[in-house]
Amino acid sequence: MNELHGLVFPTDWTRLKPAIQADRSPNTWAWVFENILRTRLTTRYLDPIRRMDGPSRGEGFAMLTVQCALIEFLAALRKGWNFQHGYPEKDGTNDLYGDSSQLFIDFLRKEAPFKQFFTKATARSFYTKIRCGLVHEAQTKDGWRVWRGDESRPLIDHRQKVIYRARMSYYIDEYLETYGEELTASHELQDAFIRKFDYLYANAQREERTGVDKSTERTSSSATPNFGLKQARRLSQLSPKCRLAFIAEGLPLIRNSALGFWNAAKALQHNPREREVLEGFAEEEASKALILMDIVRCPPALLTSRMRPMLGWFYNHLARLIYAKAMDWRLNRPGFAGDRLV
Repeated sequence: MNELHGLVFPTDWTRLKPAIQADRSPNTWAWVFENILRTRLTTRYLDPIRRMDGPSRGEGFAMLTVQCALIEFLAALRKGWNFQHGYPEKDGTNDLYGDSSQLFIDFLRKEAPFKQFFTKATARSFYTKIRCGLVHEAQTKDGWRVWRGDESRPLIDHRQKVIYRARMSYYIDEYLETYGEELTASHELQDAFIRKFDYLYANAQREERTGVDKSTERTSSSATPNFGLKQARRLSQLSPKCRLAFIAEGLPLIRNSALGFWNAAKALQHNPREREVLEGFAEEEASKALILMDIVRCPPALLTSRMRPMLGWFYNHLARLIYAKAMDWRLNRPGFAGDRLV
């Protein structure tokens, strides 16, 4: 797999493709998922969606429009299909489709985690009333509303006709995590991935001939791993040796981030409220290191079952606060009085 390091899409696809076709190992395809697919989606879709997220002043329509585009891409990627305008079929004949309705609807009602929220009828309603309304009319139809939604909300409330765009982001992330795990083991998904990226590469070649700027591809792919972009989730797909190396690479990033908040707090000595907020951010950021150390210390026999919950804690605000608070707990048992819990 060493020959893959430093290669990026689409620039190096002619070298990447034969290498990943020949090597179907989980580690190689975990690398493919992180460095080809996730990097592309993070820079082009996931990060821009997060930057749009605000205090519900209408940005939900733009966010959900982009999310719908991303859902269609993920559905097509899973099958290795490519869209061709005017193509008469919509069932993937010759790996092409000219009508996205069936692809989109089947994805929502058949693929976890979305399938828990949709039947065939409600998926079709979502496609026609929400997806097509947003794409073609810049509005939803038939009284559907776009709300932000917190963690207590479902993805969609069919009865009240409300779609929660923050929950859509959450479930897209969840789907990607599951897909990444499946991709490392499924030759069928790997072949579909290659077909899809062959098509994307062909499009990229046409773009280069017309002068489209592709400079962001290499910059984003070659950057130092950023745990803020949910790169820590790569840990579940790495070998023990690679996992330790990745954690070692991430710990200084966490330290620097925490120190940045802490130093900023110290500069606000005459603003106690603001200082306290930044100190809280610093402690919460530092607690990520404690979670990573728990992953390192976890017995190998338990790691498979415990890895996913612990990675969830890494990105969970409440879990990080508990870790930070636990550093101030003291054991109150004979022989332990006064000892810090570490």
